[in-house]
Amino acid sequence: MTALADFGYDADRLAAECAKIETYDQANQTQEMAKGSAQQATQDQDAALAALSDRVAQYLKIAKVALRGKKQLLEKIGVTARTSQTLAQRAVSQKAAATRAAKKA
Repeated sequence: MTALADFGYDADRLAAECAKIETYDQANQTQEMAKGSAQQATQDQDAALAALSDRVAQYLKIAKVALRGKKQLLEKIGVTARTSQTLAQRAVSQKAAATRAAKKA
């Protein structure tokens, strides 16, 4: 204590500084607990979102089968439905026609 007294730290000032350090330590512990809670909440939210995503995917699969010929109803629930053939689908019919013509020749 006498060594610090030369630098202006008497017993009262040391006690005040110790109290500040303890207050800081408590605030730090509170912040770390809040971080842990926030991380846990994020993990819970991610898990809930993954479960919801799985259920939506399952719902959409069922809806696509149930509403196979009703493209407008699919679009009402947010599923985009093709109204024309894709490039690959058009190529298949052209290739089949070419194969039939080659067999006849």
